[in-house]
Amino acid sequence: MDKTSFHLKQAIKTKEFWIIGMISMIPFMFTTGLTFHFFTLMELKSVSNTAASIVIGLVTLPSFFSPLVARPIVDRYKIKYILNITLTMIFISMLFLIFGVSNLYTAVFFILFYGASVVG
Repeated sequence: MDKTSFHLKQAIKTKEFWIIGMISMIPFMFTTGLTFHFFTLMELKSVSNTAASIVIGLVTLPSFFSPLVARPIVDRYKIKYILNITLTMIFISMLFLIFGVSNLYTAVFFILFYGASVVG
C-alpha cells in the first residue's frame, strides 16, 4: 500500500491538517479546565481537599502504561477512529464526573478513566 507523504508546507495547505489539529486540542482544553477547577469540583462532590490532592495525582498513572498500549493502536487504526474514541471517552468521563462522582472511590475511578482518555 502506497502512502502519500507531504512536506510541511504541503500539509499546512490541507483542510485535514487543520481539522485534526483543532480536534486534537480538545482533550488538552478539558484537562486544563479540569485542573484549574478540580478542587472546587471535588468539594462540590463531597471529596475533601486532602483526598482531592491524592486523586489529582493519580491522573498520571495511565500515562505510565500508555506507551505499551498506544503504539500498536496508532499503527493499526486510522487517526479519525482514535480521535473519535478519545473524545467519546472524555465525554463519558465528564458525564461520570457530573452524575457519578460522589465519594473518594468514585473520584479515583473517574480520574483513572479520564487519565486513560487524555493520555497523549
